[in-house]
Amino acid sequence: MRVHDCNWQMLEEYLKRDDRIVLPIGSTEQHGYLSVGTDAILAERVAIEAADPLGVPVLPALPFGVTPYFGASRSSTATAATRSPPGSCASG
Repeated sequence: MRVHDCNWQMLEEYLKRDDRIVLPIGSTEQHGYLSVGTDAILAERVAIEAADPLGVPVLPALPFGVTPYFGASRSSTATAATRSPPGSCASG
């Protein structure tokens, strides 16, 4: 269930019985001839498919990530990180 497809009453009813929600995260970066939103698009799709059988709502994808190797590209949104978050595969 995508949050975008719900009205506020539907979300309020859901939150009375469950407090889980999914926030997909995918970088905005170069992908050759593909869209710069490829990561966010795929993250949202995977989140929807994983959460749907459980009835858990999925927020719109957050289109940011830490990808230091694409920082010089004009088509990428870069975020500076002095160290990687715990459990992250990113080096920093």
